[in-house]
Amino acid sequence: MAASEVKRLRSTLKRLVAFAGGLLLLGVLFTAIEYRFNSTSGALTINIEEVNGKRFVNKEDIGKLIKETFYGETPKTIEDLLADETLKRINLKALEKTIDNYPWVKESDVYVDAQNNITINIEQRKPLMRCFDVNDYSFYIDEDGIRMPVSEHETARVIVASGNLKDVEGSKADSVYNVVDSLYKLVQYIQKDTFLMAQIEQIYIERDGDFTLIPKVGNTELLFGSLDMMEDKFRRLKIFYKEAMPYEGWRKFKRLNLKYKKQVVGVRN
Repeated sequence: MAASEVKRLRSTLKRLVAFAGGLLLLGVLFTAIEYRFNSTSGALTINIEEVNGKRFVNKEDIGKLIKETFYGETPKTIEDLLADETLKRINLKALEKTIDNYPWVKESDVYVDAQNNITINIEQRKPLMRCFDVNDYSFYIDEDGIRMPVSEHETARVIVASGNLKDVEGSKADSVYNVVDSLYKLVQYIQKDTFLMAQIEQIYIERDGDFTLIPKVGNTELLFGSLDMMEDKFRRLKIFYKEAMPYEGWRKFKRLNLKYKKQVVGVRN
């Protein structure tokens, strides 16, 4: 047999051995994966990132949500239910999507570690303001403009909006949503300014739709009107606060009217 032919046979044999070894390794890998998927899950850990030291949703809420969504009525805890499940039966994507749909959850991340432990990391929504309608129905608006129900666990210290905000609960009327959208834009602007945040505590919606700002210090109401010329109105207000109020006094005016262009009109007590 020629040397070249022997060399060719050796090369072919090496490839066959490598291929067989690859198949064996692949088989072992699939067996390990199948074994792991058929093994039961480990401990459940739920981490909730605080917002200003507060948790508006807690671990019990998330456990109850998962249990009701995937298991229905059962006396077992969510930890016991998941401990009886194989990893193959736990749909992490569906679990994550369910948690993301919870009103106070902005984003969640669900994963399984090497010990089969399930970890859920949750980022809460950050409340920007709280609204009360004419029927005293209350809800929050977060930094993304998303509406959230009142939490059973915590109360956020944010700007409060109330007054003639009508029929919010279940309503789809454009006028209601336009008011809420305007409130959202107004509070967003206030929140970005440390001076204004230190001054403004509440927003009252008048019958004609105008906004009146209620300060934290003193009893002087600020008739703001609509969002027209919003930046200029706040600029005039800041000038008045810094330059006129120290001389005129906080109790001299019942109301400051910012609706008129280039003016701050004071109504005396």
